[in-house]
Order: sequence, then structure tokens, then C-alpha cells
Amino acid sequence: MKKIFKIALSVALAAVFMLGCTSAFAADLGETIKWTFKDSVSPIEYDVEYSYGGEVEVGETTVSSPGGGDYHSDHFYYVFNAENEGYYMLSFSGEYGNRYFEVADEITETGVKYEKERVYARPMDDEFLIEELYWFEAGETVVIGFTSHYNVVSMKDAYFEIEYYGEAVSLEYDKNTFKDIISYADYYYFEETKDEFITIDEVPVTVNFSQGQSLFLPYERLNLYYTGTPVEGANKLKFELFGIEETVDATLYSIHHYIKDVEITDEKDLTLFIGDTGKPSYSTVPAIELRITYADGSTELFNTGNGSHITLSNGREYVVYVRYMDKGDGNYTLHISVANVPYQEYPCTVREKTFADTLAELPEFISQLISDFFDKILNAFLSIFGGLR
Repeated sequence: MKKIFKIALSVALAAVFMLGCTSAFAADLGETIKWTFKDSVSPIEYDVEYSYGGEVEVGETTVSSPGGGDYHSDHFYYVFNAENEGYYMLSFSGEYGNRYFEVADEITETGVKYEKERVYARPMDDEFLIEELYWFEAGETVVIGFTSHYNVVSMKDAYFEIEYYGEAVSLEYDKNTFKDIISYADYYYFEETKDEFITIDEVPVTVNFSQGQSLFLPYERLNLYYTGTPVEGANKLKFELFGIEETVDATLYSIHHYIKDVEITDEKDLTLFIGDTGKPSYSTVPAIELRITYADGSTELFNTGNGSHITLSNGREYVVYVRYMDKGDGNYTLHISVANVPYQEYPCTVREKTFADTLAELPEFISQLISDFFDKILNAFLSIFGGLR
């Protein structure tokens, strides 16, 4: 790849050499390269002209548009020669949607064609700092293109830094992440695709590098590979990150390992009343009392009106999802699932509300009015006297 770049670059700048310039990269000659981009949603390619700005080395530097303010001068490039093999962190004081940079390691006779794949990009929680990690071979030459979308003034003395990280030497993570985890909630395994791994999202991992730097990845997605189908209980799984292979002890369960059954406690929750539209009027997240039976035979009452999460013996929270579903042709069901796994689907009765139904709802209605009344009094009291000390 390095040879391809050098040969192509020589051809692209041959005219500059013939002019007798003392440097192959002299900004005052106004040499440019064409950078070919591919549209993200279509196969259409388009070209942007970049002006040469200079060379950069490991360490802090400033980069500036050489053109002085017109639109095209705010697309410019620098050249970097990687002395050592390993990871390099590139940092730029830009604003997302305003200033950014691209890295390419191949050009053709007509310009830059391919962008280099980055290993890591810093989450966009700071719009004034862009950080991207790349792997460069020893002696590799890359083009770094800088862009500013606004042409009021050209980019002047923007902060840019290249830091050599070396090789990744170790990973730090909480091994309890893989203990007592539940399928379809803590991890995903798509049996129908015959994948040879399970996937766990948002695992915090710290990567340590040979030059002393560390990189914290708060939301890493890990694919953990296995031999054969994973079993209920203990498993040995492997994953690879930054070229480092790790073997972990994982205990994998379905939700049925913890919860045997979920049932409603009141049959009235299976009656839906026809509203003004001629269809049932109901809440998609109804307040319903459930009886949860655990694997050891113990039971617990769970009211969805008080929240939708339940904590199991593994110390993790899982969603208890209850909703009414329109099955078509006037048929409705009450659907109950835990940790994304269905437990029950009860057929519902749909009918007009009678006077007896209204009377049956009266005690609950009065109780709710009283509760709301005292809540308002408490809130008013706190708003008046809460700030007094």
C-alpha cells in the first residue's frame, strides 16, 4: 500500500517537480489533489478539490487553510509519514457539522480515492474535540484532509495532534458482566441464523497500550464466540478486541430460569369497554396486578402501575411489559412479557359498559380522587415551605 501511494503521488505531482520547486509540497505553488467521495445513501461518487497545506508529525501542531478564505481553500490536506507500526490517536479541535477531517492511505493518478477505516471514534459528547484512532503500518504514508463547511473565513491555526499509542497490550473490564445473564435482555443469540457467537451490548472496556496510554470505551459491543451451541449454565466464551483475545466464564440463562410463570390476579382486566369511536378504549400500558411465580415456587404480587421493572436474584433489572393488542376482526388480547420473552396472552371480552360496571369502578375512582387531592396539598405545602431552613 505504501508503494502504491508513493508511485501514485509521484505521478500526481510530476508537473510540480518539473517546475523546479525545492519542495514537492510547497503550498505557494497551489498544488491540489482531487478527493473522491461516495454518497452514503447511493452509489453516486463526487469529487472535492483539496489544497496542499503541509506535513505533520507526531505531536501537537496547528493546521491552516492555505487559500485565504474562499470556499475551496477550506478543503485542504496534510501528509503524515508513520515511523512505527501501531495505533495512532488523531485529535482535532473542530465542531461537528462544521469542521472535520478524513484520512486516506491510497491515491490514484487523479487523486485520493479510498478513505482509511478508523478503529475508534470518540462519542460525540464534546462538539469541540474530534478524536479518532487508526492503525498505521511502519513507513506508511497517509493523507489527512481537513474541511470547514463555512466560507466566511478560512480555517486558521486549528489545533491538531497525532499521538503514538503503539500496540494494545491489555483489556480491563468487569468479569461479572458475563455472570448470570439472560438471553434477549442481557445478551442476544439468533439461533435461526446459526451464529457462532452471542452478543452483549454496552460493555465498558478500558484498552491499555504499550506507550502508556489508556482508552476507555463505555459502550462496546462484544461478540463472544463458542464451540457448539451455548448451554444453560456455565460456558467458556472468547472475544477479540484490538487484537487481544480474551476467554471469559459466562453463565447463560433464559428468563425461565428465574421466573416460572406470570398471571393476572383480576379477571376484570380482561374486559374492554367500547368507547365513542366504536372500538375499545384502553391504555397501552395498563395498571394491572400480576402474580409472578419464581422457579423455586415462591410468588410475588407485582403492580404495573408502580413501575415496569423487576429486580431478579442476579441483581439486574428487567422490563415487565403489559399491553392490550388488537388482533384484528374485533379480537383483542392482553399480552404479558418479561425480559422480551412472552409469558401470557389472554383473550379479552369486548362489550358496552353497563351501569353495574360504573358502580363497580366507583370505589377505585373515589380512592384515586382522594389520593390526588392529598398529593396536591403536599405539593403546595412543599412549594411554600420547602425552601425554608
